[in-house]
Amino acid sequence: MAKIPVALLVEHPENKLFHNLSDEELQELAKDMQENGLIHAVVARTAGEQYQIISGHQRVRAAKLLGWTDIETDVLDVDDNKAARMLISANVKTRT
Repeated sequence: MAKIPVALLVEHPENKLFHNLSDEELQELAKDMQENGLIHAVVARTAGEQYQIISGHQRVRAAKLLGWTDIETDVLDVDDNKAARMLISANVKTRT
């Protein structure tokens, strides 16, 4: 687990399969994060000089909205296939 600069976290290309929170929902998430802190760390993998988000795209968007400069991130060493499977699994589990 590490604090990663929010500016270095980039979206996984497969995340386009899932909808973003509405502006209102994003505001609610940001408010909750402001009041309660980050409950679940972002999950990412290294991607050159950046970090590709596997789980936590909406938390990163909310962190940017709040002006956070860094965010707690679990950085994993996984290949493309594993990262995509993890992203899909995380999104299906949290959206059902």
